[in-house]
Amino acid sequence: MAGMYPHLQAGMRVIKARRISRDTETSSALDRQDIDLDAALAGTGTVVVANIVDATVSGAINLPDRKSLGRWMKEPLWFEWDAIVVTCLDRITRDKWHWEQFAEKCHQGGKEIICLDDPSLDIHTTDGRTIAYLKAAQAQKFREAISAKRLNQTSHYRQVDLWGGGAWPFGYRPVPVEQEDGKLRYKLFHDPTTAPLVREAYKRIVDQGHSMGMICRDWNDRGVLTSKDHQRFVNASEKKAGTKIKVKGSVWASSALGAILRKPTLKGIAMHKGEPLLKGGLPVRWAEPILTDEEYESLQKVLEGFKQTKSGVRRNSDPLGGVFQCPCGVRLYLDKRTNKTVRGGVVVGTRTSHYDRCGSRILSGKACGFQASWKRELLLSELESGFLDRIGDKEVMERSWVPGTDHRKQIKELKAANENLLTAIKAAKNPAVITSLVESQEENATLLAQLEAEPFKPGYWAEHGTGKTYRQEWERMGSWDQRGPFLYRAGFRMIPLSVEGSEPAFILVAPGDAGKENEEFTSKEYDQSVHEYVVALMKKLAEEHEQWEEAKMDRHRDDY
Repeated sequence: MAGMYPHLQAGMRVIKARRISRDTETSSALDRQDIDLDAALAGTGTVVVANIVDATVSGAINLPDRKSLGRWMKEPLWFEWDAIVVTCLDRITRDKWHWEQFAEKCHQGGKEIICLDDPSLDIHTTDGRTIAYLKAAQAQKFREAISAKRLNQTSHYRQVDLWGGGAWPFGYRPVPVEQEDGKLRYKLFHDPTTAPLVREAYKRIVDQGHSMGMICRDWNDRGVLTSKDHQRFVNASEKKAGTKIKVKGSVWASSALGAILRKPTLKGIAMHKGEPLLKGGLPVRWAEPILTDEEYESLQKVLEGFKQTKSGVRRNSDPLGGVFQCPCGVRLYLDKRTNKTVRGGVVVGTRTSHYDRCGSRILSGKACGFQASWKRELLLSELESGFLDRIGDKEVMERSWVPGTDHRKQIKELKAANENLLTAIKAAKNPAVITSLVESQEENATLLAQLEAEPFKPGYWAEHGTGKTYRQEWERMGSWDQRGPFLYRAGFRMIPLSVEGSEPAFILVAPGDAGKENEEFTSKEYDQSVHEYVVALMKKLAEEHEQWEEAKMDRHRDDY
């Protein structure tokens, strides 16, 4: 075997290098390369100093930039080997310029390049380097042809609403569908596992007031796979070749979930380079939507509200966040104090107390003038007793948003699309192209007329009974982690009030006390309405108190 590869000498320090562009557990390409390399090196007396595998690495990537092989192309590892052994030249590179640089560097450094399919390859002669360069050029031409074919195929697939491959949009998965030519091509359909998760996230965020952090923690506790891990799991279950199938065990994070929920793919819209794909001036829908246009817009509105949340007030994922408010109109936020018990200079114990503080000083730099903090334990006790006494036996009413229709944006897009088509018609010379453009323009005109008949119809909130009392719901939930979000999204707010010389008062605002019919209970507008209601109530109580004091004075005068 040693005689077959004359450039291999006993005592040489060699690198075994393997590479494929796409790695799967079902593929045997890497294993076959390993077997061939071991057979070639057997009995040569060489020393293998590195067994390098570059899996899923394109031949277009330069050698120094590769994760595994790249370290050995630089100092100090560059001086730790004498020869690199590969099964064929294109396992090193499919780029002629990269090959020329690498071969010249090895030539100058006195290193050997051993290709099993070309034992006579010699980079230390002019003819040898020329032949190798031609082989590298052929490999590059082949790579470019494959790349061009894939680009053309992907472009064609987009035009006919087919899936071109890659990472699945969360909520969807590709399913083979027979085409008119009898061939199977992939289209996107709702994934039975992840599409319900999108609906779940939508309902929890929009209808129930949950944060993305709460959903991520819940999904991680439930073992819900992330988008890429789900794709790998399905591929492994179906034993698909040519795909990544190793589940990495990634966990959900708010940033990843937010990125998914902000993508128009949830409406079935095709994306290209981060932007909706357009055809005839309109977004292409390549699948049935998981969220309607109205639901998607409602979700984006809430997500935008998350981004605008004041970062100065610490929320700490408080389940009661937003329920307790100061009479000044600012939310109370959860804080804690830890007191240490020290004896003889040694800490022998600690005690932590939880308080709710007005955020005015953080937001504006000065206190509002009302009592700054309240014991959380006191607020919880007053909230529970006040809630059950006042509304415990009433029926729970649920509000659902009945979407309206707003075609104004689509009307604007259609008008712009028609202008673009008109420009294209004027510039076109091919009769077939002109006919196609005119047909698209006529279709747009027909749809435009339909939409302009009713461009806008506002949505509204509808209430309906659930058949359960608030007391029953309260007992069913059992913990503040559930009760807090329930109270907040149902419109309940508690305002603690301390007047000098009197006992504290606790104002419980119920859904019917404040707000307008079209306001969401989780909106800033609703909280402003609550504040206005409390201010009016405080003013009324003050006036009644003043009238009572005047009445007492009149009585004293009469008695006298």
